[in-house]
Order: sequence, then C-alpha cells, then structure tokens
Amino acid sequence: MRQQTTPYAVKEAALIFESGAQEFLDYVIGISAPEPLRLQRAMARHNISREEALSRMSKQMNETIKMRLCDFIIDNNEQEANNSTSPFTS
Repeated sequence: MRQQTTPYAVKEAALIFESGAQEFLDYVIGISAPEPLRLQRAMARHNISREEALSRMSKQMNETIKMRLCDFIIDNNEQEANNSTSPFTS
C-alpha cells in the first residue's frame, strides 16, 4: 500500500486482521452483517454448500471482535442505508 501513488487505495480482504495486513493500512473499514446474511451471501458468491460456507466462516475472526478492531464500520444488513459508525465516536 505504501507504494501507491494515488491519494488513497482500498484493499479488500476478509482476513485483514488474521493475516496481519492491518499493520500496513492507515484505516480499516469493517463491513458488518448478521451471520445468516453473511452465510447466504457466501453460498451465493462462491456457489458452495452451507457446510462449506460455514467451514470457511469458522476460519475467520469472531465478527464482534473484528468490528472492535476496525476504525470505521458500515452496517450492511440490507435494512438501513448509509449507516456507518466509528468506534471513536461512542
């Protein structure tokens, strides 16, 4: 990321904290969604079974812990539009 010549760059990865990539980023924006919705989206996106999606999700950090580590959070629950929060404003 430090080699980018643009004003900003965005890195998308489900395993930012698990991989240690947050050390190279100025900010981390977490996208939060309820587990059933995340499961449904993973199955559709990767065309995989429920069991495979659950297996992949089990390798990820707990959602609550992950969101606490983020600088900003976008709630992507398909219920509210533009509802973003920051742990620094609570």
